[in-house]
Amino acid sequence: MRAAVAVALIALALPATAAARTALLPSPTTPLDTKLPLGASAAGVPPLLPANARVSSRQIVSVDVLADGTVVAVRVRHVLTLLGTGDFFFQVPAPARDARAAPGSQGEPGLRQGAVLWQGFANRRRVLAADMELDPAAAAPALPLRLELRDRVLVLRNATAVRARGFSAAARPAQIRRVLAGIARRPTEQPSVQLTGPVRGRSVVVDAPLRVVGSVGGSRFERLLGGPASTTARIPAREGARVRLVAEPVRLVPETRPPRSATGSELVFLATKGLLRLARTFQYNAFLAGPGVGAPPRTIYVYRTVTPRPSVQPPASDDDWGLPLALLLGAAIVVASGGLVVAWAHS
Repeated sequence: MRAAVAVALIALALPATAAARTALLPSPTTPLDTKLPLGASAAGVPPLLPANARVSSRQIVSVDVLADGTVVAVRVRHVLTLLGTGDFFFQVPAPARDARAAPGSQGEPGLRQGAVLWQGFANRRRVLAADMELDPAAAAPALPLRLELRDRVLVLRNATAVRARGFSAAARPAQIRRVLAGIARRPTEQPSVQLTGPVRGRSVVVDAPLRVVGSVGGSRFERLLGGPASTTARIPAREGARVRLVAEPVRLVPETRPPRSATGSELVFLATKGLLRLARTFQYNAFLAGPGVGAPPRTIYVYRTVTPRPSVQPPASDDDWGLPLALLLGAAIVVASGGLVVAWAHS
């Protein structure tokens, strides 16, 4: 909740006077909770990177889910592109069970308890790509989408909503409208505003809008979940239909298109809400953490339904075999008395 705390501190620090003063709005790149990046709240080793290095992060999160919504497997292909020359060492926190180099990787990842490690030397450019198998119980609560097949309906739910702390305050509407337009053009910058009245903290629920494209039983569909649209979708599906879909967090900020009648105080609140929504979207575009220097990360989530694996029956105990064994012995005695025991033994 670091962003919410920062907003509260800003509000407390501002005097309740009519004089105009400058205030920072929430950062659009600061996580709103500790859910994502996955495992990033654990203590780690500070990264070592070449001077002025840049690292971009791209991830594909593959999710196997049963028809009732139970997540049974989570795999991640994590591609990091390091620009710079020099030694590097850093870790990617993750509940990884296995990690190996993905196609095109110019290095081999190391697997540790709760982290995947990268180290080596970069000569201007180095691609580091890993295929990871995650513990599904640890990764499932952080996934952005829930799906369930029931009663011939595929139910999709955006699961990214979080309660955060925004604020409102009197301000000149024209200036705040320019700030809102700037948020739409530069979604990773933290803007400031001129306030002319006391600050009032306000609770707000924001989500990361998801663009979902897929098929159910061969029929294609596309939905927007969250943001300006509903967070739930219901799609007709026949019994036992297979689902394949791709969900991607998108930077949609409906708050940057306010009504003409909005007051300066209402516009300030819309600006804080829009930036908090961008912060939530930024979180889900960084399912796993990287070194944190470079272009904004991007993550897509690929879901498919699978059938449950057949359960392995435990070996029968001696007690369980008692009655069948007695019957077989009795039959053998009868067969032997007829002179057919040799034939029975080789049948």
